[in-house]
Amino acid sequence: MKRKHESMLSLLAICILGGAVLLTMALITPPAPQPADAPATDFSAGRAMQDLAVIAREPHPMGEYPARAAVRDTILSEIRALGLEPQVQDTFGVRLVVPGWLIGGPVENILVRLPGADPDGALLLIAHYDSTPGAPGAGDNGTGVVTLLELLRNLHEGSPLRQDVIFLFVDGEEPGLIGSNAFVAQHPWFEEIRMAINLDVGRTGFPSLPQTSQGNGALVQALARSADKPTYVSVPVRLFPAGDQDLVPFKEAGIPGGFFALSTAAQENHTMLDLPETVDPASLQHFGNHILGLVRHLADRPTLDVDGESTDNPPEQLYFPILGRLVHYPLRWAWPLAVVAGLFFVGSVAYGFRRK
Repeated sequence: MKRKHESMLSLLAICILGGAVLLTMALITPPAPQPADAPATDFSAGRAMQDLAVIAREPHPMGEYPARAAVRDTILSEIRALGLEPQVQDTFGVRLVVPGWLIGGPVENILVRLPGADPDGALLLIAHYDSTPGAPGAGDNGTGVVTLLELLRNLHEGSPLRQDVIFLFVDGEEPGLIGSNAFVAQHPWFEEIRMAINLDVGRTGFPSLPQTSQGNGALVQALARSADKPTYVSVPVRLFPAGDQDLVPFKEAGIPGGFFALSTAAQENHTMLDLPETVDPASLQHFGNHILGLVRHLADRPTLDVDGESTDNPPEQLYFPILGRLVHYPLRWAWPLAVVAGLFFVGSVAYGFRRK
């Protein structure tokens, strides 16, 4: 009888585990890609993939290369097609890598601004449009560029949000964040930025948030409220500081924000295999849906000011998905919760030994 009881418990445990796995798989399955004729207010992977076929046709590194100029002109043309007038920050950017070692060069950052109805600052969306010399750059970072273009269409065609949204197509990321450093150091709009979101996307997988700035409470709370079937797991920023991507200059300047990407490791990055046909449209749709919802939520807040703690601006958060929801709690709770979990584990082991 005891053996039968144990077998039933084992079977129940297997069923629960299997059900949890199946439910998790269902919750992170990407949505079907929206076609190119989807409503202009909805994110369309179909439209984005059409743009990607043009942008990631060949390598287009920073510098006086015809291919890079063609990508620049494509971005400018798509913006003007919406009746908007972009701005080009044509400048010489530099970055201090280590004391005594500067890198720099001429860059052409592209900017366009959607004015809000009652702004107290601006939300900045970033994607770099240069590739490495040896890669067409579909995933690094053509998908980021076309996501930004599609978000611009979606927001322009929708109702005005409260806050200004600035779109920054950065030049010179691959040699060392030269364009983003130039924007931070030289552009007058930088003083109005209250939060920055960098898209360096990739080709496949599910939406992820590899890094945030410290003071990520407002961003994580907005994700929890806006993301359908979230897939984000936090990495404590103090333990794993951000690598070289365009959020870094903003973090160093004290601007809160996050770096978003698709989850699958990109072995084809910086190679001639980084082609548009390797991009998964469903993954791009999933990513675009999440970022569009997040931007609408953030930019429709009464304020973008994230100084101090409040209900709308909680302290730095840890976060993870459970059953289609993003659970988040303050980082300062991590050690107390770990102690409670440890005591529970020790108590469970002791109870088991006592029963034996």
